[in-house]
Amino acid sequence: MKNIGIIANPFSGRDIRRFTSFAFSVTNPEKENMVTRMILSLQAFDVDNIYLMPDSYRLNSNIVAKVLSTHGAKNNIHIIDTVFPIDKPQDTIDSIKEMEKLGVQVLIVMGGDGTNRLAAKATKNIPIIAVSTGTNNVYPTFSEGTSVGTAAAFIATYGYDIPGIIRDKQLEIYVNGEFKDIATVDVLICKNPFTGSKAVWKIEEIEDIMVCRTRSVAIGFSSIIGCQVFCNDDDDFGWRTIVGRGDVKIRPQFEPGKIVPMQVEAPQKLELDKPYVFKKDYNGTIALDGERTVAFKAGDEIAVKVTRDGPLRAELATVMNEAVRRGFFKL
Repeated sequence: MKNIGIIANPFSGRDIRRFTSFAFSVTNPEKENMVTRMILSLQAFDVDNIYLMPDSYRLNSNIVAKVLSTHGAKNNIHIIDTVFPIDKPQDTIDSIKEMEKLGVQVLIVMGGDGTNRLAAKATKNIPIIAVSTGTNNVYPTFSEGTSVGTAAAFIATYGYDIPGIIRDKQLEIYVNGEFKDIATVDVLICKNPFTGSKAVWKIEEIEDIMVCRTRSVAIGFSSIIGCQVFCNDDDDFGWRTIVGRGDVKIRPQFEPGKIVPMQVEAPQKLELDKPYVFKKDYNGTIALDGERTVAFKAGDEIAVKVTRDGPLRAELATVMNEAVRRGFFKL
């Protein structure tokens, strides 16, 4: 049986940064079109079952209706009925855990860095195809839904031992020796002690930045390090820097349409599995992939560690190239 799970987050791309910059997001109607193309592609390659997460905005039920109204579409789509949506991040985590129980072999995650961070928390065993629905994303990438569906069908057919599926890095966060959470891109130490709207958008609130991956074309907090050094997916290390002091002056791509001159310390390499431990003399929050999530008090011991214990991730172009080599498109 070939089973595919799709996480289409109706809330992705709707945070405060859409009001503080020129960022754009993919609307829910466009998400419906994108997922419909994924599903039609999956059905063309004879996937047996397709599972969607439930949501109170009816995004996923609209997708099902749209697919079934298409001539020749198959009725093999299921919305998870064991999760009652509460319009919280837990919906994503619970849905993925249920999909894992149902034997899903590939997980398509459509959202931003935040949605993909939740997916990384929910499963370490199912390859993720991360599809971006916004501007400030580093982990997911913009991809055509048809190709995403084809790649997922190929993985479900041939298994995980193919080029393009890697065990990802992640950042692990500990406070006073207790594990708290993970990030897939960056960790920010913020002077703001309140989570509030979660999204970080004021650079003056940030003191420390740690990353486990950067992209030279990326926009956002990771670009503060990414405009100075490289940290690719296959590099077994990360980087950290301090904002607001140091001898390095840079002009990173902080937000869409916004280049911010700033002063930072030269990046310091974070070796794999070696914790970076520090304390702060103020109450603050730790932002994970741009969202304030973990609170700490003055004097708490904070540790951040880069590991290779992240999720399995499918790199779309590499997987599709392998599909061509193996004759997947031949009838």
